[in-house]
Amino acid sequence: MSSGHKLPPLDNGARLRAKGDNYEHPTGTSVSQEPVGDNNTITIAHQRDELVRALLPALGEASEENWDGNGAAAVNPQAVVLALRFLSTLPREIPMPDVAVDSYGDIALDWDYAPRRITSVRISADGTLYYASLLGHSTMHGSEVFSEMVPRSIIGAIRRVVGTNRR
Repeated sequence: MSSGHKLPPLDNGARLRAKGDNYEHPTGTSVSQEPVGDNNTITIAHQRDELVRALLPALGEASEENWDGNGAAAVNPQAVVLALRFLSTLPREIPMPDVAVDSYGDIALDWDYAPRRITSVRISADGTLYYASLLGHSTMHGSEVFSEMVPRSIIGAIRRVVGTNRR
């Protein structure tokens, strides 16, 4: 569903070190591991940091007008800030999306699990979240204003696709 520079999805089961070890993030914050089933995974904070690191090359490539050779707008810095806030407020059980910069300079987040099982969210610089979801023959779409938290309608659309029904 997305067009633009697409980034690889992140592994939500990223492993760090032995159980009980802590990781010191370059910013100086301590990130500790927590057990999830048989896997030792680092906290969601590290996953979000990985997303930021993955986003940077795409942002660099999309920083100038016509970055795709087809007249695409440069990525809007405010859309990037809002996308990072959006991702940091997602419920923990929701996996990280595929991330892209679209031809309008907005940030595109896609949870794409099959041809008829996808939720796509576009984050514009003015704080509008445009979303569309397809699950089988059922569709949802709309727009919401992003303030402090991800709107329930968007969380619901993502959960329907990824299969998490926690509240």
